[in-house]
Amino acid sequence: AMQTLHRDYARKEFDRRVRGWEQMVRIDPNHPDAHGQLGHAMLSVGRLDVAIRHYSEQLAVTPDDGAARYNLALALHSAGRLDEAIAGYRAALAVSPNHASVHNNLGNALLASGQLDEAVAQYRAAVATDPTLADAHHNLGIALVGMGRIGEGLRHSSDAARLRPEWAAPLAVMAWTLSTHPDASVRRPARAVELAEEAALITGRGDPSMLNTLAAAYAAAGEYGRAVVTAEEAMQLALARGASTLANEIAGLISIYRTNRPYREQPRLGIQ
Repeated sequence: AMQTLHRDYARKEFDRRVRGWEQMVRIDPNHPDAHGQLGHAMLSVGRLDVAIRHYSEQLAVTPDDGAARYNLALALHSAGRLDEAIAGYRAALAVSPNHASVHNNLGNALLASGQLDEAVAQYRAAVATDPTLADAHHNLGIALVGMGRIGEGLRHSSDAARLRPEWAAPLAVMAWTLSTHPDASVRRPARAVELAEEAALITGRGDPSMLNTLAAAYAAAGEYGRAVVTAEEAMQLALARGASTLANEIAGLISIYRTNRPYREQPRLGIQ
């Protein structure tokens, strides 16, 4: 009951603030702070078109505001308007160049639009600007591993895990790569099992992709029975969450483990 009361209060407080900012905009249509606050509020509840409109209004009044440019780019990115988001992030960097989060999010938008090399350049700029930004190390690690630059990629994943010890995602990237890479010299099954067990522990065995990674690690280590049981657990979780694509992938992996074989990624031709 207390939770419901708290939620109701928070909702009323949110509505009251929004009404206040809307009143300010009616009195002064060029009030940049009111437009900015309305942008934040609408972004927080997923009303992206309205958020984009308010951030645009704010920028029209204060074109040199780097934070406003960044917020508009974030809203465009959330709305899947990648080309506009990329242009917006670049505009934000033109105003305030040494902003690691802007570089990182620009990297994400570039990656989503298929511009891998440019994304990597932005992730590199992010970690150069702020070596403690775990997200950027994680993203750079994934991108480099995807390009076949395994050693360097795993170092950045390791940095991400060190910077945010309770974060399972970089552990899973390392475990998956060390379990399933086609090059035997890259694989480290025992280490992969350690990393994947830690990732499963952090997520309370409640994340199907973490359990899927753990199953792949067990299979790489030759523990096929454990691989099957763990993958079945992952598949049930995926189905319960409505993640049917992941559940189908895991079903395919289970059929491999049942024949006492590990899963191997396909070699990436021409990417070294």
